[in-house]
Amino acid sequence: MFFHGSPSFGPFPSRRTLGRDPAGTPLFAEDFEWFLERERCLADRGTRLFSLIVARRRGRGSRDIGRLAVELRRRLRSTDLVGSLRGGDRIGALLTDTGLEGAQVVAGWTEGAATSLGLQVEVETFVYPQVPPSGRSERAEDLWPQLSIPPPAWKRALDVALSAVALALLAPVFAAVAIAIRLDSPGPVIFRQQRAGRAGRPFAFYKFRSMYVDAEQRRQTLQYLNEQVGPVFKIRNDPRITRVGRVLRRWSLDELPQIWNVLKGDFSLVGPRPPTLDEVGHYERWQRRRLNVSGGITGTWQVSGRSEIGFLEWMRMDMRYIARRSLWQDLVLLARSVPAVISGRGAY
Repeated sequence: MFFHGSPSFGPFPSRRTLGRDPAGTPLFAEDFEWFLERERCLADRGTRLFSLIVARRRGRGSRDIGRLAVELRRRLRSTDLVGSLRGGDRIGALLTDTGLEGAQVVAGWTEGAATSLGLQVEVETFVYPQVPPSGRSERAEDLWPQLSIPPPAWKRALDVALSAVALALLAPVFAAVAIAIRLDSPGPVIFRQQRAGRAGRPFAFYKFRSMYVDAEQRRQTLQYLNEQVGPVFKIRNDPRITRVGRVLRRWSLDELPQIWNVLKGDFSLVGPRPPTLDEVGHYERWQRRRLNVSGGITGTWQVSGRSEIGFLEWMRMDMRYIARRSLWQDLVLLARSVPAVISGRGAY
C-alpha cells in the first residue's frame, strides 16, 4: 500500500515541502502521495495515463536510498516527480503521461544508477490505468490495488466494539429470523455472495436469505424491469422475494449477518456499499475509487433514500464520504441509520 492514511487532498499541499531546491531535493512522503493522488484523479477524468517506479532498498547496509532519489530527480523531466514513500526504505518516481515502454526505460536506468551508487534495490513498475498484455515478457503491475487506504485505528476499534456488542444482544433476533426463513420457503437461512472489498478484493458477503433459491437464475428474465441506470439491479415488488423476505427487507433485518463480516474485518459498519464482482467490471474508472476504502453496512446512500437514488448520484455520495471520512461523520451516519430503517424509505 502506498497510502497509510487518507491523503490530504486539498487545493494544494500546505507543508513546507512543496518545491524542490535547485539541487533536486525529493519530496517528502506526504506531499509525494498528494501529487500521486492528484495525478490519479486527472487520469480517472480523462484519457491520460501515468507510470510509477518504486525502488525499495534491500538489506540493511549504510547506503542511503535518498542518494538514488536525488539522482533520479536530476535525470527525469521537469514534469516528473520524485519522492519518498512511507512504509520502509522506498522512493517513487511519478512519470506523467508515460506508458509501459517509457516506464521500463526509466526502471532499467534506476537499477543501473542504484548499482553505481552501491545500492541493492528492488524496482517495481506500475502503470495507471492498467495496460492490457502486449505479448512482451515484461509488463507493468496494476497500480490501482496499491492505492487503497487502510482503515484508521479509530474506525477498526469502533467496528469491533459495536459489532461484538450487537452480535451478543441480537442473538435472539437471529434465531427468530432463522426459524421464520426455514418455515417460509425451502433453502438455506444464510445467503452467501462474493462481493468486492477494499481494492476490489473478493470476500464472502452474508445476508439472511430473502429470495427464493433460484433468484440468481431468474434475474436475466427480469432485467427489463430494472429501475436503475448503471451496473446495478433494483426493482420494486421483485417476484423473487419471499413473504418473510419482504418483512426482512422492510426493516433491514436481512442485513444483520453482515455484523459478522464487520467483526471479521471484511468491511466496516459505515462506508460505501460493497458491490458485486460483476458490477465492478462495468464501473467507469472514477467509480472504482469508491473501493479505495472498506465498504460498510450503512452509509450516506443508505440514510438518503437507498434505491430511490440514481446510480450516478449514489457514486458521488460515496466519493464525498471518502473525502470527508472522520469519526464524527461515522457516528452521525450510524445515528441517522435508525430513523432510515424505521421509515423504510427506498427499502426494496
